[in-house]
Amino acid sequence: MEEPEVHIFTLKSIIFLDSLCFGLMYSHIAPHLIDISGTQLGIGIFNAFNILLSLVSKDITRSFLSIKGKKFATYMIFMISIMSHLFVSMTYSVTFTIFSRLLFTAVNEANRFCKDLFFKIAPDSTHEQEKMILDILSSLGYIIGPSIGGYIFTVPGGFTILALLTAGITFANVLLLLRIPVMNEDNKPQAFDEQEVIERYKTVIDKNIEDVKNSNWKVTWPFLAVQILVTCGWTMFFSKFTQVMHSNFNSGSSTFGNAASYKNLLLFGSVTLSTDLKSKYLNDVPLVSTLDCSLIINFCAICGMCYSQSFLAYWVLCIPLVFTKSLINSYWPDMHSQSENSALVNLIPAINIASGIIMPIFFGIVCTHLCPNLVKFVSVSLVLAAFLIFTFIVKPNLK
Repeated sequence: MEEPEVHIFTLKSIIFLDSLCFGLMYSHIAPHLIDISGTQLGIGIFNAFNILLSLVSKDITRSFLSIKGKKFATYMIFMISIMSHLFVSMTYSVTFTIFSRLLFTAVNEANRFCKDLFFKIAPDSTHEQEKMILDILSSLGYIIGPSIGGYIFTVPGGFTILALLTAGITFANVLLLLRIPVMNEDNKPQAFDEQEVIERYKTVIDKNIEDVKNSNWKVTWPFLAVQILVTCGWTMFFSKFTQVMHSNFNSGSSTFGNAASYKNLLLFGSVTLSTDLKSKYLNDVPLVSTLDCSLIINFCAICGMCYSQSFLAYWVLCIPLVFTKSLINSYWPDMHSQSENSALVNLIPAINIASGIIMPIFFGIVCTHLCPNLVKFVSVSLVLAAFLIFTFIVKPNLK
């Protein structure tokens, strides 16, 4: 019988490798689709369905628990992931590639299940510390994966190698999972009520519709417009930043991978940093001053990244762009609460999701040969419009 410490280390390894698999592939799907004659519209539709399936993946994988418990569900997720990546490695069909990748997105919850198994084994006294370690391991996979994947993608048949490598690592996770003992309650079928899930989604949709009706948008539209415009600008830029880099610096896949890793590193760091900064140092700073400065810095950063011909400037400006993005996101509830309409606060997640779905499709429909220029123009224009509305309409109504 192996010691619990061995099982803890094994689960940590599984969690890291699972995150690494995601990191290796995700930033290179779109370039591969273009290589096999895909269109920007097809990529936009793929991104939209990717977001939608990621929202329901938790309930899809919950249905696996009704078969034979949590460990078996994790096996199923890993096996579907292997099948998905093998399919991707064997086809040059755009449709089948998109379908295979979406199959992976629909069940990508192995990390969560492994963490549940982990905390059943780890001593209760270590849970807080171990949670921090697991978050770091997950983040590390997302950070280094795109960079490694970028270098592999540049070699002949690189995407096929990436897909096979990811399938191989996932199979290694299956073998590692065999060594993990499972408590009885985690090895038994768990109830899953499909009707309850459907009713829950209907309730969420109905509530969002009700919040839109109650938002009094004819009066509060400036508050909504600021968030919608700046979020859409960010979505456009971050989903198409590779085109900007290719246009400005003639960058290739290895640079795209490094840029994605760098961006992920900044995103993970900025969330923690902006939360600490807000709670410790900005409590006494007026909301209007914080948002005003953040939007100015954000606009200057995204403008510089889109139009600067200096590679160093691009990397440096990414820091204030990502940091102010996280800080502004943390202040949406504060801004909307001053509109004297609580429905706006409730709509914040829906606005973020809608922008992630609509903008890639919008871009795919309108873009032709002006792809890089359109990305730059739309990204900068949306953030500028948000700043102007905030300055001249919203700002006078904030404290």
